[in-house]
Amino acid sequence: MTVWGVAPKLRLVKNAVDLETVAAVERLLALAKAGRLIGLAYIALEPGSQLTADVLGTITSYSLVARGMCRELEDLIKLRG
Repeated sequence: MTVWGVAPKLRLVKNAVDLETVAAVERLLALAKAGRLIGLAYIALEPGSQLTADVLGTITSYSLVARGMCRELEDLIKLRG
């Protein structure tokens, strides 16, 4: 699978729990339950290279903010890549 003509660098992890991912999702869930998370834009990778992406909450009313967040995500990917 390619995204924008670039093949992703994926590593297959069988039957393992990614503790970093679990911690991040739990942190976001705690913020949302406390009323401190008002919007979310995310891209998630499931086994088999299945991608899920969505925008939720207040962000859906502010497309410019959502686009800026996506740009920030792109920059983070470049730094960690």
